[in-house]
Amino acid sequence: MDQTNEISTYKDWYLLWIVIGLGVSGMLAQFTRLAGFELTTYVVYFIHLMFVFHLFAFLPFSKLAHLVYRTVAVAYNDYSEREAKE
Repeated sequence: MDQTNEISTYKDWYLLWIVIGLGVSGMLAQFTRLAGFELTTYVVYFIHLMFVFHLFAFLPFSKLAHLVYRTVAVAYNDYSEREAKE
């Protein structure tokens, strides 16, 4: 069995760290907001928004790009009233 297909690249790890960063920064923003730490909340929320930007900017170059491309293709097919080829 060829093991070359199972090697992870930096793109795989980058996407994973973006998702982890989104979750952690989102929870921290919520917890600091509920605790009443206004300045800390703004800083953490800014960091959270940077993770959101990186996710959207990186999406077309990641393995999740097919989610966007396939959704657009299906919507185009539905609106153009063309028959799908099987």
